[in-house]
Amino acid sequence: MESTLFYVIAGLVFLFSLGVRQHLKSTYSRWSQVRSETGRAGGQVARIILDANQLESVPVEPVQAHRSLRSSSQAATSCQGELRRQQRRRHRGLGA
Repeated sequence: MESTLFYVIAGLVFLFSLGVRQHLKSTYSRWSQVRSETGRAGGQVARIILDANQLESVPVEPVQAHRSLRSSSQAATSCQGELRRQQRRRHRGLGA
C-alpha cells in the first residue's frame, strides 16, 4: 500500500514538473522575442549597470541563447562571486 502511494505521488510530481518545464519554455520563447524600449542589448544594459556601480573591471561576456537552468545558475553564481570580490576590494580601499 505504501509503495503504491509513493509511486502515485512520484508520478504526480513528475507530471507537474513536465508542466512547469513546458510553461517556462513557452514563457521564455514569448518574452525572448520582445525588444527593449531602448533598443539596447542585454550586455549593453549589464555594462551600464556595472559601470554605474563602479564595477568597471567586471567583464560582461556573451553567452549562448538557450542555456540550461543549471548552467545559467552557475554563471550567475560566478558573476555574483566576482561582484562580491570587487566590493570587498573597494571596501578595503584596494581599488579594482
